[in-house]
Amino acid sequence: MESGIYQVQIGEYSSGENYSQYDVIESGSSYHYYVSRTDDNSGNILTDTGSWLEFQDTSGWNFEDVWTPTYSSSIDTTPLLVELKFGDGYSQISEKGLTYSRPEFGCVFQGIDTRETKSLLAFFEFKGGVDPFFFTSPNGFEKRKYVCTSWKHEFKSFNINDINARFVGDEE
Repeated sequence: MESGIYQVQIGEYSSGENYSQYDVIESGSSYHYYVSRTDDNSGNILTDTGSWLEFQDTSGWNFEDVWTPTYSSSIDTTPLLVELKFGDGYSQISEKGLTYSRPEFGCVFQGIDTRETKSLLAFFEFKGGVDPFFFTSPNGFEKRKYVCTSWKHEFKSFNINDINARFVGDEE
């Protein structure tokens, strides 16, 4: 997915800059975004893979490697079904695909600072509700791909924010 981040201000990587956890930077001219998950201030984005994670390729890391929800609601599961209707009033229902259920749940990130809020909003915007990422569901049973279909940002006070997000299991 080639896409830019337009709603959140993202800076270009600079080798002379000190970076901290949750900093998001752009590297290169083709929208390569990275988020820092540690406070080591290494400043070496392209070779220090333990500190910087790329938005484009989330196959090697989990969402919670960077962000941890403070609360999640119950999991709603909707089976993916296909119904065939025949002319004589008869119909047949069957599962659609190998993964035929889509769990959905709300994730809440309460009392997070502006830096973490900015990185989380940039990630959601970049993924755009269609590009999946790995996340371990609140019940802890499985790591699978999800998409964030909607999110709401609330300013509580200076440097204190809440984000409510809706995660839906990706159809594979």
